[in-house]
Amino acid sequence: MKANLWKKIYFAVSCCIAIIIIFSPTLILGHGYSEYINMGVVLAGEVVMRITTLMVGMLVIYDSIKTYLK
Repeated sequence: MKANLWKKIYFAVSCCIAIIIIFSPTLILGHGYSEYINMGVVLAGEVVMRITTLMVGMLVIYDSIKTYLK
C-alpha cells in the first residue's frame, strides 16, 4: 500500500517538474516564441533552448511513467 502511494507521489512530482522544465524558457524570458523580438543568432539559440527543454521535459515524464508502471 505504501509503495503504491509513493509511486503516485513520485509520478505527480515528476510531472510537475517536467512541466516547469518545459515552460522554463517562457518563465525566464518573460515571453513566448517571437520572430519579431529576436533576430539572427539569438533566434537560433532560443529555438535550440526551447527544443532542448521540451526534450528534457518529455524524458522526465517518460521516466516517471516508466517508474510508475513498474
